[in-house]
Amino acid sequence: MTEHQKFLPRPELLAIEELDRLCTLFIGLGTRKLRLTGGEPLVRRGFMLLVERLSRHLRSGALEELTLTTNGTRLAEYAYDLARRGVRRINVSLDTRDPDAFSRITRGGKLTQVLAGIAAAQAAGIAVKINVVALKGVNDHEIADHMRALWHGPEPQQLGCQISCVNGGAGPILERKGHGDDARDQAGAAGRTAIGAIEACWAMEAIPELKKALMERAAGRRADPPSGLRPEARQALP
Repeated sequence: MTEHQKFLPRPELLAIEELDRLCTLFIGLGTRKLRLTGGEPLVRRGFMLLVERLSRHLRSGALEELTLTTNGTRLAEYAYDLARRGVRRINVSLDTRDPDAFSRITRGGKLTQVLAGIAAAQAAGIAVKINVVALKGVNDHEIADHMRALWHGPEPQQLGCQISCVNGGAGPILERKGHGDDARDQAGAAGRTAIGAIEACWAMEAIPELKKALMERAAGRRADPPSGLRPEARQALP
């Protein structure tokens, strides 16, 4: 988000009742999964009322899943109520675990609030996936450590992780689901894979081929690195 935002006038925004009506129409047309996102949805006045209204479709079976993407700053406050209304999975944006870097990236945000929110969501039984955006020259140097920290802790953490690369619009380049000891054992290799992929993205070279190679290797099949990879990226791939 840029420093100075110009927000839409309130009369131009859909009311909670209108959002509920629109979602219900899509569900009636066959939509089975809904993701609530933003901006930051948890700061929207009346947001939990929307979740409560949409949860009736979970209870009826018309909707399979209701998920949420959040920056986590108010997650500790709402995690229990989200779980009670049927939210079983959320995405949390967390680009760094360094408090100072987090404050700079979020313009004054507190890392402790987000970590507390993640812990509260897990305690409420909500599965958490961390979204990491690799920002060149900002946090790209700590991606491997960031991933290891997601899995190395006093208790096994059921955390997934998706890394995206920002340097001209490259999309998600790595996704790995965390699951106890096995995920922690794989964290180092995942970090090396991420670094190699990020290096390729910075050069904007061979992105489709790189994704294909990563998928082939994840499936246990041999796949040669794309010819367009930088040498350091080629060496970083497991």
